[in-house]
Amino acid sequence: MVKPVTARQCIQLLPMIVKDKPELKNDIYSALQKADISFYEDCMRPLVYKDIQKSLKEIRSYRQIQIWFLAGVNPAENRKSKDKNATCIFEMCQSR
Repeated sequence: MVKPVTARQCIQLLPMIVKDKPELKNDIYSALQKADISFYEDCMRPLVYKDIQKSLKEIRSYRQIQIWFLAGVNPAENRKSKDKNATCIFEMCQSR
């Protein structure tokens, strides 16, 4: 069993790994979603859970930015855009 402090440090670094190795994004995201933290003591479990949720949020955010970048869409300008493709991409990203 990995100690909770070590697990927390690793979990917090996962978004950085995803940024450098986007091909691992889906595997890391899936592993975080499936992570079993039930064996940690009650005092550490909420902290590990919070770290997982924060990392998942960062990875989702990175996925949105990557989609916008690849599509050539500026999310700040997109809300007012009349371009149907840009609006579609923006809505797709918002729904994740």
